Order: sequence, then structure tokens, then C-alpha cells
Amino acid sequence: ALVQPAPAEVPGDSIAAIVNSSVITRLDVQRRVRRLEAELQARKAPRPPLAELEKAALNQLIDEQVQVTKAADDGISVDDFTLDRAIASIAAQNNLPMPEFIKRVEQECCAYSTYREQIRDDIAISRLRDRDLLARAKVSDAEIDDFIAEQSGAANAADRVEYNVAQILVSVPDGAPTQVIAEKRAKAEAILQQLQAGGDFAKLSASESDASNAKEGGELGLRTLSRLPDAFVSVVKGMKVGQLAGPIRTGAGFHILLLKARKQEALPGIMVPVTHVRHILLKGDTPQHRRELLDLRYRIMSGQISFAQAAKQYSQDGSAEQGGDLGWQGPGTFVPEFQQAMDALKIGEVSEPVPTRFGVHLIEVLGRKQQQLSQKDVREQAREILKQRKAQEAAPAWLADLRSKAYIEIRRD
Repeated sequence: ALVQPAPAEVPGDSIAAIVNSSVITRLDVQRRVRRLEAELQARKAPRPPLAELEKAALNQLIDEQVQVTKAADDGISVDDFTLDRAIASIAAQNNLPMPEFIKRVEQECCAYSTYREQIRDDIAISRLRDRDLLARAKVSDAEIDDFIAEQSGAANAADRVEYNVAQILVSVPDGAPTQVIAEKRAKAEAILQQLQAGGDFAKLSASESDASNAKEGGELGLRTLSRLPDAFVSVVKGMKVGQLAGPIRTGAGFHILLLKARKQEALPGIMVPVTHVRHILLKGDTPQHRRELLDLRYRIMSGQISFAQAAKQYSQDGSAEQGGDLGWQGPGTFVPEFQQAMDALKIGEVSEPVPTRFGVHLIEVLGRKQQQLSQKDVREQAREILKQRKAQEAAPAWLADLRSKAYIEIRRD
């Protein structure tokens, strides 16, 4: 299904929780339970008791709301133009025209207006996480050197190894006193003893773990070592399938690991798609800027002016003298909004106005090809992988801190 089915609207929908000034209703929780059930069914995983699913659903909704509140408080907003482009992209990925997509949303999920606000919240959360986690993750040249040296062996081998690791997390609050840390460690060690005595990992994960995917057995899915948290890497490399490890201390708390599977995967050559692109930029993002670019786009498409001429005459970017030509560029070169719009274009197609933090752009793709990574590109790719890993490690403690600063009231039946 495009989106998960929702229960029928019921009159007098009651309040499940209050997060700051926002309300989470029991209908919201029911919708999220349906989504979790569908995910479990797709993975052919056992279904936990309804009470556990409802608790997991409510916690997910609370986590999302505290992030939405933080984004709003910090001035992170998503305008309608950006939202419309994001939803149009989702519809295109599902090969549906917008009228049919809207119909499907309202049949399978909720009112389209509600769906729009959900996507707006998702984008705001993504921007908040990029700012607070990814942008603050610092990677040294020495770390990049070590990473490339570690990966070079795999790159020269016929295969590489992926690991499916499951975890149980006993979280430790930020700044917890020594006594609390000792209590959390003791709890983790007790869980490990239960597992070593034959306890079921998935059941103990569902009942004891603080990880966001605890109800799904705590599985991280097949990942190469480069995509595992730093604290896990040296341990997982030496584990056998079915082996337990831990407790492992990180900033989030104490982790118990189970290696569920390892898979040899053929390693492709280090080739990446690159795009030859040019653009026209107007600095600032106002309705007037967008109208000017829409008019310019019409003139380009009708042959009244070439893209290069328009860029030289109107663009406020340094590339204007080159007709807006940015050359051949690989993934990650541009900000996400620009990259997403560029990737959706056909060769020779001119985009509608695309807003970014630099202003509003018209974009044209001139060509695409596969290109081998240069040494500089390899280092930049390594830097991004390491930043993602560090951001992933920091996320649980960051989210716990947001929750600790929020007003959260859970209503009981």
C-alpha cells in the first residue's frame, strides 16, 4: 500500500498525551499502531501484544512531536512551495499523478490536509537533525585516513561483509550520577545473563530495550562495518553468528549485541553517477523572485532566450559568466533541495523555481554519466560516512535531552 490504512474516524476522539502545547490523540496512536503492524507483517516478525505496540506507537509520536516543537522554536519552517515539491516527488516515486495520489492518501491514510502536515513535520525534523547532529559531527583527517586504510582491504578483495546486528539498549540519562550508571549497567548485565541462559532476544528486546526499534527485535538490518556505530565495530568484527556481546558503553547507554547474520556481498567498482548541470540563481525567496523565474523559464522553453544567455543576464551566482554552468558534479555536492530537484529532471529539462537557503534557482541538466571517484572524492565520501555514523551514535542522547526539556503528560484510560 502507498500509505498504511487508518481506523475509521470516531467521535469524541480522546487525548493520549500532551507534548508542550500539542495534543496526541488516541486516533493518532491507532494510526501509528497500524503502521507498526504493517511493518512487522512485511518483515514476517512476531506481533507483540497490543499494549506493547500502543506504548511503542505513543513513544514514537512523542519523540516526533518534541522534535517538531524544537524545530518550530528554533525558526525551522517548511514553506508550501517546498512541501508541494516534496509531495510531488513522493507521488512520482509511486508513479501516480497528483489527483490519483491524493485520492489514494484519503482512501488509505487520512485527510489530505492532515497528510500534508505530516510531511511538513517530517521535513522539519530532517532539517533539525541535519543541523543538530550531522552538521555538528566533526571528522578529523586522521579518522578519514584510518577509515580509508580499513576499507582498502575490502576494496581489493572479491567480496565485502555485511552484518545483521540486533541490539538491546539500556539507556542512561545524560549527566546521570554514578549510582544511576551502576544501576543501568547491572540491569544490562542481568539481561545478558537471561540471554545466555536461553532467553529469547526478540522478546527481551520488546520488554526491556529502550531502542526505538525495540518492538521489532532491535535489528539494525544488513550493514557494512562502516555503517555501524563506532563502539560496535571492533566487537562485531570478531563475533560469530548467534554470538552475544556486551554490555557496550556508549553515550546512549549500555548495549547488548546479537549477531544474527553475516553476508558476503560483491563489491562494485568505485563508480558514482555525475551530472552536468547549470542554473540561474536569484538571491532571496519571495513571490516576486519566483514569478520572475517562472517568466524566465517560459521564455527559455519558448525559444525567446537561451538558458546560457538568461544566466549571463539575470543570474546572481558566480557561475553567471559561464552561462550558469556548474560542470560535472557528483552526489552530495549540492544542498538537498537542489540535489533532489536536479535528480528528478530529464536531460534538457528546465525545472520550475527551486528554493534553497541561497535563494531560488532554475536548473537544467545537460548530461549524466558514471565516473570513477577521484582521491578527493573518496575522502569526501569517507567523511560523509563517518559523519553519518557519529550522528547516528549521538541521536539517542540528543533525543532524550529534548524529551527531558519538554512538557509531556501521558493520559491514562
